[in-house]
Amino acid sequence: MYRLGASTAAVHHLFSTLRPLLPTYAIKPVNADIILNEPWQSSASLLIFPGGRDQPFASALQGQANRLIKDYVNGGGNFLGLCAGGYYGCSAIEFEVDNPAYRVVEKRELGFFKGICRGGAFHGFKYDDESGVKAANVSSYFNGKEELSTIYWNGGGVFVDAASIDGVVVLAKYLDSIDVEGGNAAVVKINVGNGTVILSGRNLTQNAELDGHKEIIAQLIEADTSRDRFMRNILAQFSLRVSHLTAVLPPISPIYLASTYENLTTAIVNRFKQQSDQKFEIHDKNDKFVLCEQDLFNMTELTSTLPDQDLNDIPKQLIPAFKYPDIPGFSLPLYFHALKNLQRPGQTFGQTVLYSNIVSSTQTILEKYTTLAVQKTNFRNKKFCSLFDSGTPFIASHQLLGRGRGTNAWVSPPGVLAQSFILHHDPSKASIVPIQYLVSLAMVESILFQKDDYDVRLKWPNDIYAANGREYTKIGGVLVNANFNGKLFELVIGCGTNVYKNEGLYSLNSLLQSHNEKRTRMGKEEYPEYQIETLLARFFTIFEEMYEIFITKGSFQLFQQQYYRRWLHSGQLVSVEGVRAEILGITDDGLLSCEEVDETSRRIGRKWALQPDGNSFDMLKGLIRRKM
Repeated sequence: MYRLGASTAAVHHLFSTLRPLLPTYAIKPVNADIILNEPWQSSASLLIFPGGRDQPFASALQGQANRLIKDYVNGGGNFLGLCAGGYYGCSAIEFEVDNPAYRVVEKRELGFFKGICRGGAFHGFKYDDESGVKAANVSSYFNGKEELSTIYWNGGGVFVDAASIDGVVVLAKYLDSIDVEGGNAAVVKINVGNGTVILSGRNLTQNAELDGHKEIIAQLIEADTSRDRFMRNILAQFSLRVSHLTAVLPPISPIYLASTYENLTTAIVNRFKQQSDQKFEIHDKNDKFVLCEQDLFNMTELTSTLPDQDLNDIPKQLIPAFKYPDIPGFSLPLYFHALKNLQRPGQTFGQTVLYSNIVSSTQTILEKYTTLAVQKTNFRNKKFCSLFDSGTPFIASHQLLGRGRGTNAWVSPPGVLAQSFILHHDPSKASIVPIQYLVSLAMVESILFQKDDYDVRLKWPNDIYAANGREYTKIGGVLVNANFNGKLFELVIGCGTNVYKNEGLYSLNSLLQSHNEKRTRMGKEEYPEYQIETLLARFFTIFEEMYEIFITKGSFQLFQQQYYRRWLHSGQLVSVEGVRAEILGITDDGLLSCEEVDETSRRIGRKWALQPDGNSFDMLKGLIRRKM
């Protein structure tokens, strides 16, 4: 619950802890508006309330929002409350009752723990102050084993008489003498309906970053390994896919600039120098970019900044690669070779690329644009973006802060083709709205090239799904951000596709493996595995051809039937604001057309034309809601 009751420090530590532990999950901040108005319940694997202040949670979520959270948990969802979030998940809270400035004695609506959370467990707590911090000793119990560890404490409570309450399992106890009555339960687990709730009086993710507390810092550092194991055990209680690797964020990588022809790279380097200062640095609003000579960059500074520094604050090193370097995750020679073989004369998209092995977000770094979903201008890296022509992609093997449509996040661990590219679009030639459909259609056509028996589909407006048994699983998506400069729309188009098999990710090569097994049984030749480089090269040649036709004809109409062949929704019955309707198709200007039907599914005349960014969708469940 970001910027509600959660503290900035708690959210920072939570993200830095969870990202390496849960690399196949999108970790995103949410607020009361998202809880109330977005269709989050069907896709959320875990809802977390971090440390901070409990009362702002209660004020913002009272009533309907809390009911939605309870319905989510009862229906099989997972809830983790840490420190303030632990208090909030109880039926009642008793906090600092002897301190008039901090005293809170109130009931809470969620009531997952049918009792009181009483705190602080130890004396000395102060808001916005680390002077009362304590290195608290605890014992935890998982799989019948006890483990001792030392954790950061600053205001957390005790779950009163937890051991005597039916349905409550005590996962951890305070070992130190506490200053309130009610036992010593520090972490409890409760099964609620079909869901699982874990509440903690301790902040499980806080690490040793305290100024002036050398002794506490030493204790916390010594206990890092046991705290890491404890957090893994907690996440495993929710049946999440927890990485077995060491829980450390990887460092941000430099950005390579490479082109099919050297003169293209030289032209961009010259533009960079014109925009930069004497140190060859461009200080943009969101990031700082530094021009470096190939093989002379210094990774020590970058590595030392993680994981504690904000990813946006880390300087981004740009390295012109006149000779294609041997870099992990992406073969520049393979990509450019495929592009040259596929492109027709006159095609230029994809001839210059930016590549980074590990990056914050390709979309955010390129983006200087208005987000269509919220209509707010976010000028991020205007100078940097101005260096590049249409069809220039920024490719990353691993995004730490990948973004999806609207408020969504996009998981981008290794194995994902994650790219964002620039497009300068003249609205006098064609509407901007259908461009997202062209991008997603071009990616599907690239996937299906010479594979007519494959089942890969489009979910409106811009998601890519693949058959997975009797269901469809998302393997990709498209995000378009735009700004109008008075003449042209300047677009940053993000496109992510799961290509290689990776733990917890369903991908093109996962589909390929099961499909090839069928082809082998039928005596047919197996399809070769997908490669990120060749798939991307084919995508740019197909998309550029489609886009040229689109702006020449000025309409999406020529692609409508092709789009309908690939999408999941022909004749689908949906609920629009509680009314049953049938999907008819897409209008010429890119809106989803629906018509109301009666109880016999007969169309009765009332129609809707829905904007892709003006509504919330759970299309596979047939639900469309207008955003509030």
